[in-house]
Amino acid sequence: MRAKAWSTDEALDYVERGDWDNAIRSFEEALDKDPDDEDLQQLLESAKAEKARGQIRPALKADADPLARVPELQNSPEAVRIRRGHPHRPPRR
Repeated sequence: MRAKAWSTDEALDYVERGDWDNAIRSFEEALDKDPDDEDLQQLLESAKAEKARGQIRPALKADADPLARVPELQNSPEAVRIRRGHPHRPPRR
């Protein structure tokens, strides 16, 4: 039980630091010692969810500015319209 407590404490320290990979590893080590501990299972799932959120956020930031994906457009006359979300107007005939 000492090993489980040590791994759990270590995992919680990693959670406080936002080090999700090490927190997950430590929760898994603790669960190896007591696989039926529902609280540990829930903490592990929470750490995995936080890790996934952290991986999604940078992608969302890049998508927030469509010009970030096409740097050549940043100085285009249409840049303001693109940032505001207005579609490109076809030329008038």
